[in-house]
Amino acid sequence: MGTTMTDGTALFSIIVAMYNVEPYLPAFLDSLDAQGHDLAEAEIVFVDDGSPDQSRRIVEEWAATRDARTVVVSQENQGVAAAREAGTVHAGGTWITYADPDDVLEPGYLGSVSEALRSAADVGVVPAIVSTRLIYTDDTLLTRRDTHPLGKQFDGGRRIVSLRDDPQLIKLSAATSFLRRVDVLAADIHWDHRIRPNFEDAAFIARYLLTFDDPQVLVVPEAHYLYRRRTATNSLTTTSWQRVEKYIDVPRFGWLATMEHAVAQRGYVPVWMQNTVLYDIYWYFHYDAQIHSPTRWIPQDIKDRFLETVSQVLALIDPEVIATYRITPLSPQLRSVLMSIGGHGLPLSPVHLWRADRGSRQALVKYYFAGDRPTEEFTVGREPVVPAYAKDRVIVYFGHDVMHERILWLEPREGLTISLDGRRAEIRYNSPGAHELAVSNDSLRNRLGITDRARRLPAPPAAAEKRTHDLWGARIRERAAQVGRIVRGESVSARRPWAAAARRAAKTPPVRARYAGAWVFMDRDVQAQDNAEHLYRWVLQNRRDVNAWYVLRKSSSDWARLSEEGFRLVDFGSTEHFMLLHHAKFLISSHVDKYVLQPWSTKLLRKQEWQFVFLQHGVTKDDISRWLNRKPIRLILTTGQAEFDSFVDDGTPYTFTRREVALTGFPRHDALAQKAAAVPAAERDLVLVMPTWREYLMTKITDKGTMRGLIDDFDDSVYATQWRELLARLSTDPALAEKGCRVGFVPHPSLEPHLDRLGVPAGVEVFRYRDNDIQSVIARARVLVTDYSSLAFEAAYIETPVVYFQFDAEQFFEEHPHRAGYFDYADDGFGPMTREADEAAIAIRDALVAPESVAVYADRATTFFIDRDGANCERAFEAIRSIR
Repeated sequence: MGTTMTDGTALFSIIVAMYNVEPYLPAFLDSLDAQGHDLAEAEIVFVDDGSPDQSRRIVEEWAATRDARTVVVSQENQGVAAAREAGTVHAGGTWITYADPDDVLEPGYLGSVSEALRSAADVGVVPAIVSTRLIYTDDTLLTRRDTHPLGKQFDGGRRIVSLRDDPQLIKLSAATSFLRRVDVLAADIHWDHRIRPNFEDAAFIARYLLTFDDPQVLVVPEAHYLYRRRTATNSLTTTSWQRVEKYIDVPRFGWLATMEHAVAQRGYVPVWMQNTVLYDIYWYFHYDAQIHSPTRWIPQDIKDRFLETVSQVLALIDPEVIATYRITPLSPQLRSVLMSIGGHGLPLSPVHLWRADRGSRQALVKYYFAGDRPTEEFTVGREPVVPAYAKDRVIVYFGHDVMHERILWLEPREGLTISLDGRRAEIRYNSPGAHELAVSNDSLRNRLGITDRARRLPAPPAAAEKRTHDLWGARIRERAAQVGRIVRGESVSARRPWAAAARRAAKTPPVRARYAGAWVFMDRDVQAQDNAEHLYRWVLQNRRDVNAWYVLRKSSSDWARLSEEGFRLVDFGSTEHFMLLHHAKFLISSHVDKYVLQPWSTKLLRKQEWQFVFLQHGVTKDDISRWLNRKPIRLILTTGQAEFDSFVDDGTPYTFTRREVALTGFPRHDALAQKAAAVPAAERDLVLVMPTWREYLMTKITDKGTMRGLIDDFDDSVYATQWRELLARLSTDPALAEKGCRVGFVPHPSLEPHLDRLGVPAGVEVFRYRDNDIQSVIARARVLVTDYSSLAFEAAYIETPVVYFQFDAEQFFEEHPHRAGYFDYADDGFGPMTREADEAAIAIRDALVAPESVAVYADRATTFFIDRDGANCERAFEAIRSIR
């Protein structure tokens, strides 16, 4: 029966703050019932934080039919911090925990904690805090994923750990923690409502643990708290990266204020607290470095304020703590970045010889530096050695140049020494690894065989049985998943016999003779008509000495055309494709997606000695370094000086030097110029609309190719509605008819299979890649309309006016891997920029009736491109052939 106050005899007080959780409460209450007789040791304090739904009624009805000790407190909506504060005041248990009502306690949860506390008492320890295990689940509660980054803390079993001995064992969640109520009240620890949308739990726990000279943690791995990852868009964790408070309030009131409180209380910041803050900081920098980064939308002034606070926070973190932090995979680069931002200065940076190019006898040398580049001296004996290529790559976080990476290619010889600022640098023959500036438990255990000082506690028999049950369950699920992969043809194990047979066949003399030193060309797996096709054709016609092959799916509409032309075609994914790559010298493609580089698992195709040449699909105008830097690219072909410079110049974010980039022009532009010259002016009668694509409109990509589905609400997306509106306006515009123009629409290849969902208006002629030579279509355009597509460069190359229709600029750059690069549409673009459909229609009309209005854009095109002399293919071939 529910009461209004507790009797102070409960072992546990479970404090539950409620606001708009009506759909989730039944499952949470069921999980309380599932605790069985262990619930008798607990009281539940529900705090109705002015919730507008029926949460309070549901709880009261549940309490009225249970013997559980229950308190229901109501208050006006003040937020979760105030609700938990109110719950703490009304609690009377020895231990308090703060469960969220949209989560679930696994059966036996309270019993495991109770039994662990008794075991700790048996060895004379009363811990400061009890830590339970967080397991991910979903809205269905059917899944269990033990993938939380802190999950490895529980691998050591049930034990008592001193945070002084193991400061990496941090606690962030009040829901998976049990705190001693009398100590919370005695120390006057309060929830800080300003710390939102996250870290409020971590700050509260940190201030609590700070009251102990040597905090002891009771780790209970068998107690599982099921954390529901809600799919609703209003979930706090779903939207937190879009909130300014995450970049202003969390760093200021969560990280900085907590650490300053520690300095005021104890004169220093305990290492475990430094690690707690570092853990949270890590995720900000981790996500900012991603291709699809949730931090990209933040205004620059917010980023500036964020980094300013981070600098203050990192100044309070010891450099050896940054150097030895291992809770999450902190890269050497990010370790150096955090030290630099904190004003610690970088440790003596070794110079790393990453890898060698045996053909040129050169080695890739790298090191990091902050501020001005150090003076370098490369010598063998007394003789100086001059690097063949050198570059400073800028490392950018949150819109700021925070550090540099020095990239060099030089010939390593015996006796080579490298000095930086007059000091001999250590040379290491690998990629950078973590510096160990302090002894860690992992190093003691793994390197010296010394175990940590934690007190091991016996696990209850029920836990051992549960682990055995979980193990068998995991094996059954694993086998079922494997069977599913075999049925779908996705199992590596099932394909190993085929791969082994293909490898044996590849070693036979006839196959080796057929494919030896092969140049393998490929555009998309389902489509040709790009740089690889055009360069292959030139090689076929001009360099019969090259063992050239072209990869394409037999089901592609381009297969018959290329076969009739004499292309040596190989079916994508076939055994022949497998054997061809086994002997290839070069893989040459206009695309750099995984399915091009790795058609099969590396467990199947083990030998990958070919070098990858990236012909590019379009001109690189934006910063896509976060994507391209990770690719195994030996050579990139570019078509404009500004584009070339953006890859190789000092201070750019790319890892490429002049060794990996060539200014050749695109092979397909040779043919484009010829086709445009062959079209009489009277036949250039198309207003050609060619939108680029949006990755967020598609379902997840697979390794098997490029065929993907559309999201369910594509029809009503901004993309679909805006292009549909523009096409409708153009199809009925009398000015176009007066100029004898037709409206043509070229859907992106990803949209072609789903074109019916766009709803192209009557009167608009559709040109599909599968049915048309798109170059010939572009050659007939009088005006080309696009949004952000590099096809604008195709039009500019043949002096066709361009109109940009950019109705979703903010979302496009937020959702796509593109970031602002050297190319500015306003200053460098080949036509006017428009945001509305009627504005775009007017700009198109102006380009038709007043050609002089677009003359300035033609001058920009002349400035941008390499000489349009028809020799792009030849230059591309020579650039590839020069690779040793």
